[in-house]
Order: sequence, then C-alpha cells, then structure tokens
Amino acid sequence: MIRILIFSLVSTIFFCFTYPLSVSIGTEKKDKVEKAVSKTPTQRETRMKASGLVREITEGVLVIERNITGELMEFQLEKPLSGISGGDKVLVSYIQANGRNIAKKVIKHTPKPKAPLPASSPAHTGK
Repeated sequence: MIRILIFSLVSTIFFCFTYPLSVSIGTEKKDKVEKAVSKTPTQRETRMKASGLVREITEGVLVIERNITGELMEFQLEKPLSGISGGDKVLVSYIQANGRNIAKKVIKHTPKPKAPLPASSPAHTGK
C-alpha cells in the first residue's frame, strides 16, 4: 500500500513539473512560426481599368482612345497580343509602375447579337 502511495506521489510531482515545460515549448514553436509569417508582408498592386478603341498596337505598346474622355492612353504590354487590331473596342486592366501604365489583361469587347423583335400581331379592332 505504501509503495502505491509513493509511486502515485512521485508520478504526480513529475507530471506537475514536466507538463508546463512541454506546453511552453509548444507555444514557442507557434510564436516562431507566426513571427516568420508576419516578417514577409505582401504588397498588393492596385489594378485599374480603362476601356476604349484601339488606335495603335505594336509588339510592346497599346494605345487606346478612352470612350468617355476621348484622351489617348498608352500601355506597355508584358507579352504580344493576338486577335486584337486597330479599331477594336477593348477593356484594359492595368497597374502603374515607375510612371508607366503596364497592361496586365486586355479583353476584346464583342457586342452581344441583338435578338430579333417578335413579330407584331395585327392591331386589335374593338367594336
């Protein structure tokens, strides 16, 4: 009986001293991970949009005339565009960097075909 009492007392004391150490080691690891994640701030780029008619397109430059203001805007292209030519209506998603407009995405505006109007029924003559 005394052996069981001594064993339970020793194991309780051992558990009481080692448990706080294991918990504190676990929180230190979490803190280190959180600090590592917070050290690398991500910088978001602000994208803007402009729509208009293509006035000039070359391998590295796109110039459009804005629909609303009529001003000309020049965009640097990251890669050559295909399927877009002068006179097309486009929507350009771009960022500004070092005082230049850099086109990130260019979408050609294709008008939706208009549905034919339903045939009009003969006028109702009420008597």
